[in-house]
Amino acid sequence: MEKLPLCPSPSFWFGIARRITQAAAGLLCLAGMVVATQPCSAESGGKMVTARFSHTATLLADGRVLVAGGRRTALKSTLKASELYDPATNTWTATGDLHQERDIHTACLLPDGRVLAAGGVDFHSSWLDSAEIYDPASGHWTYTGRMNVPHSFCEMVLLSNGLVLMTGSVEGTSELYNPATRTWTVTGSMNHPRYDGRATSLADGKVLVAGGWATGGPGFIARAELYDPATGSWKDTGNLITLRRLQIQTLLADGRVLIAGGDPYAGGYLSSAEIYDPSTRIWTETGQLNNGRTAATANLLPDGKVIVAGGLDVSFVGLTSVEEYDPVQGTWEVSPLTLLHGRFTHTATTLLDGSVILAGGDDLLRGPLPQEADLFVRPE
Repeated sequence: MEKLPLCPSPSFWFGIARRITQAAAGLLCLAGMVVATQPCSAESGGKMVTARFSHTATLLADGRVLVAGGRRTALKSTLKASELYDPATNTWTATGDLHQERDIHTACLLPDGRVLAAGGVDFHSSWLDSAEIYDPASGHWTYTGRMNVPHSFCEMVLLSNGLVLMTGSVEGTSELYNPATRTWTVTGSMNHPRYDGRATSLADGKVLVAGGWATGGPGFIARAELYDPATGSWKDTGNLITLRRLQIQTLLADGRVLIAGGDPYAGGYLSSAEIYDPSTRIWTETGQLNNGRTAATANLLPDGKVIVAGGLDVSFVGLTSVEEYDPVQGTWEVSPLTLLHGRFTHTATTLLDGSVILAGGDDLLRGPLPQEADLFVRPE
């Protein structure tokens, strides 16, 4: 079977038409157009060893993807299990288990090629202050320094100085991890403590945190904040136009930040989108998603567009639909591409060749978690 291009829009397809045969659907995609009554489906990304949601996925230096932790069901099924996706063989294999079961945690790739995973909740839904490091050479996890406070529903960002910033705690405490000393130190506290927000590293090295739920609340947080590694402090940077959490938040090629969708806790999920411009520190509205969704994923494409996939809709069903945002036009276009499985709280990882692997996720009303992954493949 020929590989299905990642983003079948007219601007993304190129050259002569590529014939794609899909026996199950019996449809033809030609020059970015669907010549059938059914949409094009993503290609299978192989079957995971363990179906899961609320896990982490980290692209390793060698091109493989490490998936760790998460849950199997909604109640007391937090995982230690980890596995690796190999794009060369399109297969999943088990690797070393985490020492601590955890989900709703966070992970990032360190400069030396290892992976730091930290925070989250355990089997008893207790917030965690532990952290672990995965070594791809050995396939094993080892404990590293303990954090100063527990963090969950958290975000972790690798800074340009090689340190790792952790946000998301009840007290608003932020911490820095030093891979050289294997220790955590407290840095400036957020002005507006939150969880379920999103963090993005900007081109100037600062970190933007926006949206989320107030830890001292309850209530949504309108304020966005910037962390400055040079001073170790947070500074407000305007209000979101729309209150939201669990949104997609993506750094665009021009340095601006796209935010879309999310959960407003006010009937329905959001279709609105907005743009943050670091040069002016101003938020402006942009085109709306065609489908309101929360807990979706977003990936920046090589042509500068953003592809948003899956998420939860108002009927509590995991979406199979895919949309593409054009930052030049400020518009969203529904892609003829669809996921093989509806999913939310999944992960979407851009591979070294520009393809995207979507793994895990939940689908509430459709039965078992999807064990099969979705693969969006770039044209050759």
